Amino acid sequence: MADSAKLDPVTSEIIQVIYYRENEGDKWVQIYQAKYNEGQKINILGFDFDNKTLFVSGRFGNRDRSAVFTWNFETQKVGNLVAEDPLVDMGEDGSALIIDYSIKKVVGLSYAAMLPKDVFFDPDYANISKQIEDTFPGEVVSIQPAGARFTVVVKGVNNPGQVYVFDRKEKDLIHIMSYKPELIGKKLSPQTVISYTARDGLSIPAYLTLPEGVNPSKLPLVVYVHGGPQARDEYGFDNLGQLLASRGYAVLQPQFRMSTGFGWKHHTAGWKQWGLAMQDDLSDGVASLVNQGIVDPNRVCIMGASYGGYATMYGLIKDPDLYKCGVNFLGVTDIGLFFSVTWSDVSTIWMQDLGKKMHGDPKHDAEYLKNASALENSSRIKAPVLMAYGSEDVRVPLIHGEKMRDKLIKQGTPVQWVVFNGEGHGWVKNENRIRWGEMVLKFISDNIGN
Repeated sequence: MADSAKLDPVTSEIIQVIYYRENEGDKWVQIYQAKYNEGQKINILGFDFDNKTLFVSGRFGNRDRSAVFTWNFETQKVGNLVAEDPLVDMGEDGSALIIDYSIKKVVGLSYAAMLPKDVFFDPDYANISKQIEDTFPGEVVSIQPAGARFTVVVKGVNNPGQVYVFDRKEKDLIHIMSYKPELIGKKLSPQTVISYTARDGLSIPAYLTLPEGVNPSKLPLVVYVHGGPQARDEYGFDNLGQLLASRGYAVLQPQFRMSTGFGWKHHTAGWKQWGLAMQDDLSDGVASLVNQGIVDPNRVCIMGASYGGYATMYGLIKDPDLYKCGVNFLGVTDIGLFFSVTWSDVSTIWMQDLGKKMHGDPKHDAEYLKNASALENSSRIKAPVLMAYGSEDVRVPLIHGEKMRDKLIKQGTPVQWVVFNGEGHGWVKNENRIRWGEMVLKFISDNIGN
């Protein structure tokens, strides 16, 4: 199989083309073609060991959410439905076939729902998985079979990750290792799955981490916005989230519109909605928690990296009475810089089509891009801001932060600024991660208390 993308010379749309050849040396034959921007792209998951059964995922049959199918090589069309989930996409990022190499057979699929899930095509493996899950009530269990022994990974509220080996014959579980042994015996803050309704009726899934052992009433809140924005958060231990929750803060991680993994409609509802509905989704999440009495509306801070950094800056612009402070790391400050700054690892072909459809076209959407620019509207930022960038970042170059920093300083807005030398689009060095955690904690504590 070969999966390629090309730009239509007439429409400038990205076209996915799938090629297949039965044997090495045979001529490649095109078996599928689709436009990326119409949601009809398929994902090649892999062949079974007969080298004939191909598993793919896509939105066939006018589905909103991707499902898993086999491919019919006689008709060169999608074949039988294998698995689907009513809430999330299957077979996209975070998905992988579960293969038992001892018997050379694909037996299931792991995928990223709000809680990670395994689905088994083989009923015997489904039964074994259920038996193991029953051993760990309330935990998230994933397995990798290998004949008589299975690797088992278990995660939960107080468990960043434990690895076991399950002996299928003896029914024994043997503990092998811990993801974070330094946290064994420690009580972590529970990360739960919630949903709320945005002002236009769209359902927004989210993770909510509440401080362990604290009454969930009138808590200070940090809205933690993921990057992308065509991405999503996933369940599991998060350094900053747990750090903040351990100091008494509630942490909300909304999967706002344009997040991926929740269907095509949820994703495309965010196209060209920077600073608009995408931003409202965040504030609507805060309002939901305030209405439930969980959060103190006078003690809310917003934080995020990359797109989350943009949402932080624009949140301070659009909802100045709501957010008392902002933590922007690696943040986009002007959408137009995506197109004018060439020092980037973002594909040029992607920016010519999907980039413009998702984020705006400089030629045709100039007014929208100006209104949605945090940089252009920085005069409205009054709350204190902590900003951090990597000196070697090629995705969001340093100029994004420098331009914003200069404007904020000139207008007298309180701003803390740090550049991590040698870092790119994220902190790799442990000393920088520790330093950043300390800076974030002190900044938020100084501005909304602890």
